Amino acid sequence: MHPEGSLSARVAGSSGEVLGHAAICDLEDGDAAAAMLMKRLDIPATEIAVLARLFVGPTARRSGTGQRLAEAALAYAVEHRRRAVFDVMEKDSAAIRMYERLGCVMLGRTSHQVAGGRVVPALCFAAPGVLDS
Repeated sequence: MHPEGSLSARVAGSSGEVLGHAAICDLEDGDAAAAMLMKRLDIPATEIAVLARLFVGPTARRSGTGQRLAEAALAYAVEHRRRAVFDVMEKDSAAIRMYERLGCVMLGRTSHQVAGGRVVPALCFAAPGVLDS
């Protein structure tokens, strides 16, 4: 639950059950969303954090858990003067709608190679306010 390069992690739970998780991490080489933001704003990697591993288990979906986790993780980035970026698979339409409701801005498109060599398209986003400054 604490990936390598993790700056902070948030866990949602109830009665000892993990309902969801989100992490804010330093960026890794090859992070498309970070590269897009660095190019667009001409900023160094040290100003960026990546929202990662946001998931909500089936029993907590459509309850606001994902939004609360995302808001907490993105708030951590703001508190630590980092500009948060992330990507989300195009197939995850509910997550994309949530990020858009939060005011996140799409930076562009990328893709990920997953198990079996399959390529999955993804959208890159910046957190609300990141492009304003």
